[in-house]
Amino acid sequence: MDINEIAKKVRGREIKLFLPTLNPEERVAGLYVGLNIYLAKMMENVRNENRKELIEYFCETMVYFISIANEKKWLYLLLLNEEQISNFKSKWHSKSYNSVYLIIQQQINKCYFSHQSTEFVHAWHMLIKFGLVELGISPEEIEDYFNQ
Repeated sequence: MDINEIAKKVRGREIKLFLPTLNPEERVAGLYVGLNIYLAKMMENVRNENRKELIEYFCETMVYFISIANEKKWLYLLLLNEEQISNFKSKWHSKSYNSVYLIIQQQINKCYFSHQSTEFVHAWHMLIKFGLVELGISPEEIEDYFNQ
C-alpha cells in the first residue's frame, strides 16, 4: 500500500467541507470536522454487511487524514513501509471497538488543539491497524478504491 501514491490521488480531489468556513485559515478545521464525521460513519458501518460501503468509509477517512497532513506538511509522517504494514497485520484484535473509536477521536481532537503531529500519527496508525486487522480490509482493496 503506497501512501504516497494514494496521497497524489487525494490531492486531485475536491474535499467536501461539512460546515461553512468563514476564511481560508479555517479550512484545516473543516478538514478535522470531516475526519471526525467519516470516522463516525466508518464505525457506524462496522456491522454493515455491505463490504463495499465499509471500505468506502474507511478510505474516505483516510482521505481526510491525508488532506490534513497535506495542509500541515505532515504527509511524510503518514508514509508506511511494508514492514510497518506487516506489523499492523500481526497485531491482536481490539477488545473494544468503542474504545478504539474514542481513542482515535481523542487523538485527532488533541492534535487539532495542540497543533502537534504526535497524536495525529498515533491516530493514523490506529486507523490503519483497525482497517487491516479488525475490518479485514487488505492493502489491495484500499489501493483498488483509490484507483477507481
